[in-house]
Amino acid sequence: MKLNSHIIGSPGAQFFAVARDELMPYLKNGKQYILSEYGHGGDIIYRNYDAYVKATTSYYSKGEADMSGYKSQVVDFTPQRSYPQLAKIAIGSLVGVILLITGIVFLARHLIRQRRKKKLLKLIPAVL
Repeated sequence: MKLNSHIIGSPGAQFFAVARDELMPYLKNGKQYILSEYGHGGDIIYRNYDAYVKATTSYYSKGEADMSGYKSQVVDFTPQRSYPQLAKIAIGSLVGVILLITGIVFLARHLIRQRRKKKLLKLIPAVL
């Protein structure tokens, strides 16, 4: 079973013909299914997972995929996070790490100075 996706306006039709003409003769029981308005493999599988499971299980059990679960959907090209958001997260993380390291250095410096003062205070009564 070969699942292809096609987005209107993409040059995918020529690749479907190549797959049909050149690849499918080598697949003895192979069939090609074209899904409209789906992206790459992740869209085919996870955008409508129940339909994918139904298609693959029916293909392996009956030899014909049940594609009735797949419905044409509008493809949304809006990213989950934009580059400015990613830049803010990266810069914020970097500033946070720098502040953490600076705080640790100052804390260590403060503790070392306190330890030296205690040692000096212990030595002063012995000198007097």
